[in-house]
Formats: sequence, C-alpha cells, structure tokens
Amino acid sequence: MYTAPFAAEMSTIEAIKRCLRSDMTRPGDDRYQYAVDCGYAARRYFEGGETSNLFVVRLSDGRGWKIPGLPYDTSLVYWDQPLGISCEHIYVSLAILKENPTIARIPLSSLGPGLPAD
Repeated sequence: MYTAPFAAEMSTIEAIKRCLRSDMTRPGDDRYQYAVDCGYAARRYFEGGETSNLFVVRLSDGRGWKIPGLPYDTSLVYWDQPLGISCEHIYVSLAILKENPTIARIPLSSLGPGLPAD
C-alpha cells in the first residue's frame, strides 16, 4: 500500500510515492475499492475463508485497523463496501440477507490503538 501527493503525471507519482504497509487483501479482492478521505482509507477484504472484514489505514503513518466481520455461511449480516469517510466516521454498507441493505457508521475514535505499519 502506497501513498503520494497529488500529481498529474504517473512518472511524478512513481518518483515520490511512499510505502505505508503491506496490503491486507488476497488475490481476487482487488475488485473491492478503497474509500479515501480525511487522511484515512478503508477497504473490504477477506481473511480466513469467506469472512468479510474491513481494513482501515491512516495515510500519514500507515497505522491500520482490522474490523472483523462474520462468515457468510453463519451470518445474516456482513460488511459490504465502504462508502465514504469523514473526519469522524467511516460509512459502510451493511448487507443484511433477506432485507434491504443499510449503512453502518463507525466512529474513528472507536478504533483503538491499531496495528503499526509493517
């Protein structure tokens, strides 16, 4: 996972990019896009079978947070796609099987100490 200031040319980005941390995704998870704003990025990813999780990264230093989900086969509720980030919250689509999806709001202040960049 890399970060760089805005630049119009790819060659400029390549020259100034900075590695934040390893990506938490597995092959095939690249269909899930990051939501980015206010110095944070959030993405859905899978770990340990078919458990839908969220991963949040602070772009200033690479500190990250895993927000665990529940396995598809044992849960009627699971994280879907992060929709956006404000300076106070992460907004995530919460899929509820057999019901209409809803939006969950996760306060950034509730994330705890997090994982250092690796």
